[in-house]
Amino acid sequence: MKSNTRLLLTISAAIASISQGFDDGRIITEEGVDDGPIMTEEEILAMMPDDGGHLIESQISPDPYDGQDPLPLILDGTFSLVNIFIPTGALKPGETDTYGENIRADFCAMDYSEQKKDPSSAPMHRDIMGKIKQCTEHRTSFPLADIVAEAREFDSPANAATRSMDVKGIVYHLPKSGSSVISNALVAASPSTTRVISESNVLTNILRACRTAPIDCSKVLQSKVLSDALYMLGRTNDPQEENLYLRIDPVGALEMDVLHDAFEEAKKPNWIFVERNADEVLSKVLEGTADSRYYMKSKKNPPAALTQYVHVVSGNTVTLTEASDEEVISATLGAIVNKALKENAASGRGKFVDYEDDILNTENFYKVLEFLGVDMEDSAVREAVDAEKAKRGNGKLSGQAWSLDTVTAASTKVASANGLYLTHEIERVNDVRRRY
Repeated sequence: MKSNTRLLLTISAAIASISQGFDDGRIITEEGVDDGPIMTEEEILAMMPDDGGHLIESQISPDPYDGQDPLPLILDGTFSLVNIFIPTGALKPGETDTYGENIRADFCAMDYSEQKKDPSSAPMHRDIMGKIKQCTEHRTSFPLADIVAEAREFDSPANAATRSMDVKGIVYHLPKSGSSVISNALVAASPSTTRVISESNVLTNILRACRTAPIDCSKVLQSKVLSDALYMLGRTNDPQEENLYLRIDPVGALEMDVLHDAFEEAKKPNWIFVERNADEVLSKVLEGTADSRYYMKSKKNPPAALTQYVHVVSGNTVTLTEASDEEVISATLGAIVNKALKENAASGRGKFVDYEDDILNTENFYKVLEFLGVDMEDSAVREAVDAEKAKRGNGKLSGQAWSLDTVTAASTKVASANGLYLTHEIERVNDVRRRY
């Protein structure tokens, strides 16, 4: 890359995000994920007393990399990609298949060692980041296109110490269906060789970029951004690491076709979709205020794929703004399953995984992992997987001994809403599974 571009990259590294939690507008509470808006930098500063900045300084830990040029730290693998910012209109169709410098990438000193040691202690990408002060307080920002070009050049020599792992498998899922246990088991099966990136803001933000205005958003550019982001997410300086897995936020599955288009044909990975009884899923989502609020966002600002799904299923007789909470969430989850069914029919690379039949049943659980490329013949691998399967995979009780959830009878509202959407889609999934 030309020297002036390298200088621009170094200067732009001074721009870093300060928001914590989710950068797509969600925050983390004890109950799960909340939709409350994150305050802007100006709003935060306006609340601070005029003390010359000493209070702010006292709340921020020293940066262990202070004074060091962040660009070499990214290139040598010390810093990893942790977030993407895509301004409105940044993926608007144009005359070229390249995107601009206004799409920016955040980097910090991610450390996956705790996930490898005990997957249930940090099952989500945000859990890993939250344990690293440098990631929550001192991230550095670059234009994605420029830093990807730098990284590819840096990785190109045959004797380079850094490289990007190919994605070996993808986990899509309905909420409350056991996907965390699967992603944790993938790590436990071979910690030294495996990295699982679970519901990262990087992929969530890219997949959401065209959700409401697909006409004004280029799927080609979206896939290009995804391809570049996947390259950066897969970079490693650890010679043992070779297996990269992704777990995608449920709503992100509405764009799974775009994600799959980001892979070269010969490198398209197998993927699974984890589901369970429709009434149990909806009932559990409604039990958590934060969870239900997350899916209720679709009522006022639905993804185009959801609007189209409701239009087709209802015969254009239903609008989400007039639907009940139960109906909005069931329609959102139904659209997600519908998308998985379509993509599986088109690609044949998917496998539907049922909570009761394939997760609770140990032998079938092994088969799911084998489908994703795990060698389950090794007794030590089975022992490690069994130990992880015996734990709760996510949430406040993550890591504690797992016991079968108590299932309460679905309410009339839940059953009625699912009768319009999710139940039908799960029945279609069961038809597919019976043909395996």
